[in-house]
Amino acid sequence: MQDLHLPQNKKTNRRNVMKRKVYVGMDVHKETIQMAFYRVIQRL
Repeated sequence: MQDLHLPQNKKTNRRNVMKRKVYVGMDVHKETIQMAFYRVIQRL
């Protein structure tokens, strides 16, 4: 993780962090997302 200080790897590290956040968020919030979809479908 020392690469964060190098300007060369800022972009790649940002991409990786965003990907990690997205994947973790999907895993954590799958149930809540499904509930939200069910509510939207029921409203329609």
